[in-house]
Amino acid sequence: MSSGSVRCFKYTLGIFNFIVLIFGILLIVYGAKNLKHPSSISKVVKTPEGSSKGCIALGVMILGISFLGCCGAFRENQCMLITFSLIMLIFVVIELILGCALLAYKKEFKKLAKNGLEKMMKKYDSGKKNSTSTIVVDEIQKTFHCCGINDANDWVSWKKPIPTSCCHTDKNATVSTCTEQEAWHKGCLKPINYLISKAYAALGAVTITVAVIQSLGITFACCVAYAVHRDYKMV
Repeated sequence: MSSGSVRCFKYTLGIFNFIVLIFGILLIVYGAKNLKHPSSISKVVKTPEGSSKGCIALGVMILGISFLGCCGAFRENQCMLITFSLIMLIFVVIELILGCALLAYKKEFKKLAKNGLEKMMKKYDSGKKNSTSTIVVDEIQKTFHCCGINDANDWVSWKKPIPTSCCHTDKNATVSTCTEQEAWHKGCLKPINYLISKAYAALGAVTITVAVIQSLGITFACCVAYAVHRDYKMV
């Protein structure tokens, strides 16, 4: 029979694993969505589809770990609980290392975004509406109300007509260019860099939150394992 302390820790660990399960499902959904419909920013910085597949794989692993934790807790199996704790500890260490590595490469990531954006804009062709570069550049300029990398003069320096997606006024569908006076004054690099900074801030917050939650899971699992061991010794 389970004692009151074992039951308490067991159900707490069950709630924890339910939260982890939801997180795993969200990772799988996010990875699948980004794999099927990559965002414009992902296309600009050439984020490999391996990152989306990595999210899916990580989500599946998290589902397996949460299942292991639930089974260990409700079956009061010490071996499964210790295995669960060790795996969670490895995950915490890996997440912290990856989080620090990504933060260290923040400047390189922004440089990659700038180079990718410039490359796409130079390949832009208003006559090729189905071209990936044309679609992505138009989407970015319309979404962020921006023009070029730094401003509309970028298009002039590349000896290209300013696209209608740069215009802050409605243009006739038959017109494929925009004047400097009609174009948005801000460039697209600044809002993209702002998004990257926001993403890094969110990454830091998520990494710390997940690490804390996982640490609590390790603590609860160890408490259940210890309580089970103590109860068996008392029998």
